[in-house]
Amino acid sequence: LARLLAPMPERTVHALMQRRIRNFLPEATPVQSFWRAYFLGLIPQFSRQALVNRLRLQAAMDSARLGRALEARPWQGPVLIVDAGEDGLITAHDRARLAARMPQAQVVTLADRGHVASLDATQTYITIFREFLCALPGADRGVTG
Repeated sequence: LARLLAPMPERTVHALMQRRIRNFLPEATPVQSFWRAYFLGLIPQFSRQALVNRLRLQAAMDSARLGRALEARPWQGPVLIVDAGEDGLITAHDRARLAARMPQAQVVTLADRGHVASLDATQTYITIFREFLCALPGADRGVTG
């Protein structure tokens, strides 16, 4: 996608990216309407090159090279994975691979949520993060709810 967008005029890239917002935020809820408007306004603030670079970064993060790096020096510390069970962008297979790479991870699955669950179930995410962080050793150092 980055290779296709790179030579296009900036206005065309912005228009294409803005059209994709409905795929991520398809519902007519007030929360999704807010985020749709937010992202529609945000996209034109990025240059074509910045958007292309973001796509390239995403591709690199998905590459086998990153996988090898994780295997060479796996993180041993605490990990929280919040899994949106109805995610249309990240397959169940890929989500399972991520969890398998970090066997110490605490996995919380939101079975009825999609890819933008952090946007339309914000309070649920905050609760999950707070519980995870408060359970860590040393979390009682003045952190309050």
